[in-house]
Amino acid sequence: MKNFSISIELKPEFIDNRSGNTLSEALKGHLAWLSETYSQPLELSIATGYFNIEGFALLADQLERLPRVRLLLGA
Repeated sequence: MKNFSISIELKPEFIDNRSGNTLSEALKGHLAWLSETYSQPLELSIATGYFNIEGFALLADQLERLPRVRLLLGA
């Protein structure tokens, strides 16, 4: 049986960009946890008001493993 608890390291309550506590690292950790926890590939949907291609590139390796990624951009 798998342990379904998420550690604080994988799901921080506050991201301040100090000492590696970045949004990209939090998302990478959460995506890793999802892929280890679930046997079926998951889809990812993101809704955001901001998009940064360099930030997206930081997650590209993990996102390419998913069967579908949807990105909704808004003002």
